[in-house]
Amino acid sequence: MNSVAGQDADPVSPTTFAPLRNLTFRSIWIATQVSSLGWLMQTVAISWLMATISTSDLMVALVQASPYLPAFILSVFAGVMADNFSRRRVMFAGRCLMVIASAMLTGSVAFDFVDPWMILGFSFLIACGGALNDPAWQASVGISSRGVKSRLRSPCCQSGSTLSGPSARHLAAWSLPHLDLWRLSP
Repeated sequence: MNSVAGQDADPVSPTTFAPLRNLTFRSIWIATQVSSLGWLMQTVAISWLMATISTSDLMVALVQASPYLPAFILSVFAGVMADNFSRRRVMFAGRCLMVIASAMLTGSVAFDFVDPWMILGFSFLIACGGALNDPAWQASVGISSRGVKSRLRSPCCQSGSTLSGPSARHLAAWSLPHLDLWRLSP
């Protein structure tokens, strides 16, 4: 066979992982993956908490929609803020909102003061912080990794986390009750 057929048989070209040699790109990529994993874990925990304390199917469905609704509502507004103000400050404000809402939700769960509407509200506030943070973050990543040209910068690279996220959720939802780690009382 000719050399062209041999090149087509290799699914991974030498330039596929070349952007990971760039320290800035690698740091941003790893931070994004860790942040996505944390977001998925928080979404599973909030959904699980709602399913255990509420008997309403509507509340469980609303808590599933609450992380995505602010991005749908606030995306244009947050993009305008990221373009007109300091991106660093917009990201800081979004992250502060996320930390405060997460700490308040954690505190209310720790002191056993949870209500389905409180979970829904805090979940919505956390997602509002994410919706405020994301346009500024994505614009900053585009600027800091301008010299990197590869398929990893395209939106197609997010399909791996999009596909693996629900799988990880289902695996966690299936395996964690069997581990009996979540029982607080002895």
